[in-house]
Amino acid sequence: MENRRPFIISSICFLISIMLISAYVSVKRAELTADFGEEVSVVVATANIGEYATITPDMVRTTTVFKKYRQPSTVTSVADVIGKSTYVPIYADEQITLTKLIQQDGKPVLDRLVEQKTRGVTMLVSPHTGVGRLIRPGNRVDVMVVPSYEVKG
Repeated sequence: MENRRPFIISSICFLISIMLISAYVSVKRAELTADFGEEVSVVVATANIGEYATITPDMVRTTTVFKKYRQPSTVTSVADVIGKSTYVPIYADEQITLTKLIQQDGKPVLDRLVEQKTRGVTMLVSPHTGVGRLIRPGNRVDVMVVPSYEVKG
């Protein structure tokens, strides 16, 4: 009986300390939630993603941040970014926003239509829509000009 007494006292102290720590953490979480808002889920890059790179599932993950620290237009689902390309580099653990992704809205992109090692050729339709807005920054473009000379006299 004498040997059990220290064990029982230490067990009771342990349980009391666990309850106090739990209460303290709950109070601090409530303070943070009041100051910064609820936690929301956002998609972040797991590693650096280069400019004009196509996003794959291993490049992104979901994490939670306080609502106050969520960037505008942040993507909330990994499925929304898989297969899309980036306009600018995205750094590791940076939130992925829609403004950093190439949005084609169902329209084809020229570099996706033309196979590698081949060239796409456009014919002049009008001065403003020669390529139908299919060329994006970063694409390599050959410009061919056929000058028209008039001889006087």
